[in-house]
Amino acid sequence: MIKDDRGFSLLEILVALAIGASIYGLYEAGSHSGRKNLEELGTNLERAVRYSVDESALRNTIVRIHFLFDTDPQEYAVEFGPDDSFVLPIIKGGGSEGVSLKDREKYVNQIQKLNKSFNLVKEFDEKNRQISDNISVIGIGTSLSEELITDFHASIYFYPSGEKDSVIIILGSEEEVMSITIDPFTLEMEREYRAFSVEKYDKDLILAQQKELAEELFNEWIKKK
Repeated sequence: MIKDDRGFSLLEILVALAIGASIYGLYEAGSHSGRKNLEELGTNLERAVRYSVDESALRNTIVRIHFLFDTDPQEYAVEFGPDDSFVLPIIKGGGSEGVSLKDREKYVNQIQKLNKSFNLVKEFDEKNRQISDNISVIGIGTSLSEELITDFHASIYFYPSGEKDSVIIILGSEEEVMSITIDPFTLEMEREYRAFSVEKYDKDLILAQQKELAEELFNEWIKKK
C-alpha cells in the first residue's frame, strides 16, 4: 500500500479529503438555503405591505400586518380593523428585557384588548402564514412604538389615506440578519444585510448575535427619524 512521508496511506488521504469536501458542501448548502429563505420571506413581507396599502384604501379601514413571536413557528397575518377615526393606543413594553412583571402583564393585556378590534383579511390568506423554521423575525420597530419589539406580538399599521407607519423589520438566519425599512409615505423599501459567525453551532449563541445586530440596526434607523 502506498504511504506518504508521514505514514498515511493514499486511501486514507483520499477519504479525509472526501469527508472535508462533504462537510464544506453541507455548510455551503445550508448557507445558501438560509439566504434563499431570508430573501423569500423578505419578498413575501414586501408584498404584504403593498397589499395592505391597497386593502386599507379599498375597505376605508385601518389594516395591519400582525406578527406573532410567541408561536412555533412564528406567524404573521394581514388583518382589517376600525375606520381611520379609531385612535391607536401607544403601547410600550414590547422588548423582552428590563421590563417588570407588572408592566409586562399590563402590556400583554393591552395588546390582547387591541387584537379584538381586528379580523383576518381572508382574501390575503384564510389563515396565518407560518415562517420557515430556520428563519425568524428578530424584531419590529415602528414610529408609533419607538422601540424594538422582540417578543409576543407586533404590528405594522396602514391607513386609508395611504399613510403607514415608518417601520424597520429585522429578520434573521443562522448566518446573517436582514433589515427591511419602509418609508411612511411611499412604497419605497430598502434592505440591508449584516453577516455574523459563531465558533460552534449553538442556538443561544446565534440568537444572541441576531439580537445584538438587530439592536444595532434599529438604533441606527431610529437616529435618522
